[in-house]
Order: sequence, then structure tokens, then C-alpha cells
Amino acid sequence: KMKMIFADMDGTLCDENGKVNDKTIHSIQEVIRNGYMFVVATGRSIDRIIPSFFQTPLSYIIALNGSQIYDIENKKLLFENAINYLTCKMIYEEAKKYQLEILLDVGLTRYSNTINSDREKLDDSVFSSFKDKKISQFVLSGNYQSLMKIKKVIETFSDVTVINQSKDLLYQDNTYPTKYSFIDVVSSSTSKGNSITWLLNYLNVSKDYTIALGDGINDLSMFDNVSIKVAMGNSESYLKEKADVITLSNSENGASYYLDSLLK
Repeated sequence: KMKMIFADMDGTLCDENGKVNDKTIHSIQEVIRNGYMFVVATGRSIDRIIPSFFQTPLSYIIALNGSQIYDIENKKLLFENAINYLTCKMIYEEAKKYQLEILLDVGLTRYSNTINSDREKLDDSVFSSFKDKKISQFVLSGNYQSLMKIKKVIETFSDVTVINQSKDLLYQDNTYPTKYSFIDVVSSSTSKGNSITWLLNYLNVSKDYTIALGDGINDLSMFDNVSIKVAMGNSESYLKEKADVITLSNSENGASYYLDSLLK
């Protein structure tokens, strides 16, 4: 029976510097060598995932909070869940009004409206060219007050959801220590959990042989769709309450510690 492990990146596989260290890479390689399939499930875009797993034989990636499933071997998207273009347009216009930084994922390309970005340029004419394309995720970042306002606007749309956000916004506390304030917006039918179910069906693998590791609010849906739920030591309480196992924190290599324990 194929056994599958689904793991988040930031706060889970990544250390406090946002890097997947050598110890964690070694543990991932060992579980794969021992017959597990290892799938990274993250809010990051594909191009911000693959370089972290150099020489690690991953087969599939769940990216953009579940909006995309990528087949690494064949270098193609197996699955894309897009946001309705008109809803995107309303969010885009609102975000401009609040002078927020906008990141948009269209296929495997990421667009940004910030001048010094290494991403593809996003402006009004570029945005209007997306009419017949699939916009998978909208990331808005910037001023806490502006993000709180636009979040309220977005919550009035039924076909999108704020799937992930910085903790200051989550707790509505602008004194909460956070690197930067952001919200991730996806189609309301998108979640890591739904993509796990899609991939299990695609591969004909039973949920009985699945494990998920996570630390944040966008990992809750993973816990609903796997057999064994593993929360990081640095997880929020709502995740720990649902977990079967609580491992060490990400700064203590908790993911590596748990993966090693599977092989003992």
C-alpha cells in the first residue's frame, strides 16, 4: 500500500529563516527511500518550492494553498482551481485604491505591481489580458489597517475566501509581531485538504495511509482529509487540539524529528 505524507513548508519544514535545512532534507529523503510518497503542500508558488528540495525525489506538489497540483516528473499542472475573473477584477480595483502590493498567480507565472519586483509586471493592461486565463491566487500585502478593510470587503464575496493571513490580521491585533502583513485569497472551493483528496483519488491511494504535518490556519483542512494529523510544536492551539501527534517546533527540527520516528 502506498503511504503518503503531506507537509506544509513555512513554520513546518522550514526553519525560522524560511529555509528547509539539510537535516530536514535528509529525513525526507529517508522516508522516500523507505517507501513513502512525500508531497509538499504549501501556500508558496511552484518556483518558490522546487529549489528548496534539490536532489529530493518528490513526485507531486500542492501549491498556492491547494489552488494547484503540480506533477514534477512531467513538469505540468495536473490541477488548477481559478478565481472568477470578475471577482478578481473587483479585488484588484479595491487593492489599488488601498495602494496595496498585489501578487497574482496565473498558471506558473507570478505577476507583481511593485516596481522592484523580480516578477512579471502587473498593470491594468496586463490584468485585462487575464480574462481568459486562470488566476489561481491573489496575495495582498501592505498596511495593516488597509488590509483589515479590504479583508472585510473580500469576505462579502461568496466565491472567494481568505485562506491564509498574517497573524496580526488573524487576531485583529496590529501589535502582533509579524514580518509583514498579508492575505492569500483563493477560490472558495480551494483548500490544501481538497487537493489532498483530489490527488488521493488521482493516484488511487486510500486515506488510511496518509499523514499531514502543519502549523497554521491553512493546514486545518489537511487534518480533515488524512488519517494521522501531526502539529508542529510552534502550531496555534486550534491545530494542536485537532492533532494526533504534537512534534517539536520548527526551530527544533520538529518535522525531521517526526519523520525519523516513522522509521524506527
